[in-house]
Amino acid sequence: AACGAIHTPALLERSGVRVPSGRIGHNLSLHPNVKLVATFDQPVRGWEGVHQAYQVREFEDEGLVFAAVNVPPSVVAMTSPVHGAALGAMMADYDKMMVAGMLLEDTTTGQVRTVGGRPQAFYQLSDFDAAKLIRGVGLLAELLFEVGAREIMLPFEGVPALTRPGDVRRLAGLRIPKETMEVVTVHMMGTAAMGSDRARAVTDGHGLVHDADRLMVCDASLFPTPIGVNPMETIMALATRAAAKLARWGVELHTSTVVTKRNLPHLGAIYRLLRSRGVNQVVFNVMQANGRANTHFERIFPRYSEIAAEFRRMLAGLDEPRPRAFLVDIPLCTTESLPDHARGYVEQYRHF
Repeated sequence: AACGAIHTPALLERSGVRVPSGRIGHNLSLHPNVKLVATFDQPVRGWEGVHQAYQVREFEDEGLVFAAVNVPPSVVAMTSPVHGAALGAMMADYDKMMVAGMLLEDTTTGQVRTVGGRPQAFYQLSDFDAAKLIRGVGLLAELLFEVGAREIMLPFEGVPALTRPGDVRRLAGLRIPKETMEVVTVHMMGTAAMGSDRARAVTDGHGLVHDADRLMVCDASLFPTPIGVNPMETIMALATRAAAKLARWGVELHTSTVVTKRNLPHLGAIYRLLRSRGVNQVVFNVMQANGRANTHFERIFPRYSEIAAEFRRMLAGLDEPRPRAFLVDIPLCTTESLPDHARGYVEQYRHF
């Protein structure tokens, strides 16, 4: 099971899985997030560059991590407290906006329950964590004023935007009810927690469900506690560890790698590495500009013809008579000289 911390417990419940601890769906952590929208006098073009490349971890011991996140204009507009002409005037300065986010390592947990076959998440932000969010907003606002922000929109309904550094100090004295906070999350964790104690955990240290025959979980449901940072790399590490165990059971492993300009010259090395780790099928996924925000698409992704040419060179350099390498989402007209079994397809494609 790798459906994420919301749907994995629901899948287990619907499948009739029971564990000695009875804690499937318990222990839900969320990493509550809030965002600040800072407007500067000069363009900052926050949508360029690497997303979340800049972080502040000075207050990590308090469970606070800050990052430049940037979100699309539609999300900024949707979550803004102004409307109509005032909203239009504000969004005209989108290129001067920096959206900064704060992640909180929460100290409370919720639960995912299966209601009518569907998962329902239940979670209440604690007073302690709410106070931490207010402190974090103040610290982040100080940083943004220090680098030149002229106005900062807060995630608290009814609290006006900050326009000078002195405004930050009054936040600590305000009573800000939890229900007025704009809190979001993208990090759901912990609902099939791993551990050696069968009376407290859902799975063992490898993600194998207690008292089930070779049933494995390998997603963020396994986390016994929130980890306080983006969980992506930890999830990937757990999944890789799980895959190694599955390979020993004779299960075929398939991987998917998105082809970019950066990794295009290294397709052969990627293929050999994955095959050496027991991967049976290596899929190289080709991203298409169609239907995507492609402002910088050509700066990140190579053209179909470039991918096909490099893939052809890679196959020629492999010692396998029938390489287990595949291209997916690429027009057949660009891969005519490749072996049929390695050619991917798209149903419709435009431009590029």
